[in-house]
Amino acid sequence: DLTPTIDLPISSLPVQPITDVRPEVQPKIQGILQKTGFHVVPAGFDEWRISFSKAEKEILATSPNGFKACYKVLKVLRDDVSEKLGLRTSLLPSYLFKTVLLSQLFTKGVHAWEKEFRSQMVIDVLELILQAIKQEKLPSFFIPSSLLLSKAHENRLRECLVEDMLNEVKGFKMANSLMDVEEKKQQVKILQLIELLE
Repeated sequence: DLTPTIDLPISSLPVQPITDVRPEVQPKIQGILQKTGFHVVPAGFDEWRISFSKAEKEILATSPNGFKACYKVLKVLRDDVSEKLGLRTSLLPSYLFKTVLLSQLFTKGVHAWEKEFRSQMVIDVLELILQAIKQEKLPSFFIPSSLLLSKAHENRLRECLVEDMLNEVKGFKMANSLMDVEEKKQQVKILQLIELLE
């Protein structure tokens, strides 16, 4: 598929880009954003969204192997647990993993990505995502004033999924059964219908 994009320099960004990382890392990220800029891509029929995929690729090219390994593990784990619970994988988009991993990349030391610490990094990322889902607040990595999670009834299902991803990594029994999830799906549908009628 081809997606039309409009490339723009970072100076055209209508909001302040990332500011809440360690001061010693700030110039590196700003340099990457200056080099790559950003682009806007269609996000529906008459809407566009800002994309930092070029900056992400630049960061990923120089990131430790542990970063890429954790990202892959999180996606495989999500797919596996989603299937067990009868949930769509799109319920927990991979950009949520990437967002939290990017923030960890610039807040944790290099040693955190070494092989013996990767399972702990996966647990840390899942715990941060679970907390964000419960608070319905996950800031974008590049534009922290923009939230990636909105207040949605589907957050109940996301919570089930992430809880059981954590249980799987920790070697615990899954907390939610297929029947529990079906019941929550019904509750979400009812809440969405009520919201529509109001």
